[in-house]
Amino acid sequence: MNHPLCAWDLDGTLVDTVRDICLHVNRTLCSFGLPEQPEADIRAHIGHGATQLIQGALGPHAQQHLETAVERFQHSYDAQPVVHSVLFPGALQCIRHLERAGVKSAVVTNKPRDISVKLLSTLGALEHLVVVEGAAEGLPYKPDPTLLRRAMKAAGASSASTVMVGDSNVDMHTARATGCAFVGVTYGMDGGAGLRQGGVTPYASLPSATAEVLRLLGLPA
Repeated sequence: MNHPLCAWDLDGTLVDTVRDICLHVNRTLCSFGLPEQPEADIRAHIGHGATQLIQGALGPHAQQHLETAVERFQHSYDAQPVVHSVLFPGALQCIRHLERAGVKSAVVTNKPRDISVKLLSTLGALEHLVVVEGAAEGLPYKPDPTLLRRAMKAAGASSASTVMVGDSNVDMHTARATGCAFVGVTYGMDGGAGLRQGGVTPYASLPSATAEVLRLLGLPA
């Protein structure tokens, strides 16, 4: 098991999903008669799964509405996974470049797997991925290493032949928990602030991050 693998985070790394996340969060809030929230406030809760996202958005109303609100959010998102979401510049080209170099790509995300698959299919990226690992019943969220290990197993990769790319310290800690190399990017949810605090120097673009993935795997850029 040593096939080269690049494990991509989804939100804020491969796909700019923040406007759609905010859309469905605010639809959920409105369904309870609660006021919509600005993007900056919602952004602060993204990355740890739907329950933490909705709990943060509900604030003092979480105790009363959380379970129902998570269900409404996921139903809304599943029905319209792509309204504003777009691949970040160079995303498909980078995945194809890795593919030509013999490196498989997978997505490892805390977004529900079903929604992630629909989103990636709509944006034309799914066919280039060996597997999509996302939130599902009975599976822990990142930074627990389970999702990344499942992706590695599907790709026939080992920790030594895997690099994870992400925009947050959740991704960084996931890679570290799995013994994989990690490459960070700056254009995601917090501009790379959490990664810098964790001692990572992130890259400003997908092409530059991809070149670093190839370097870490010992392959020509």
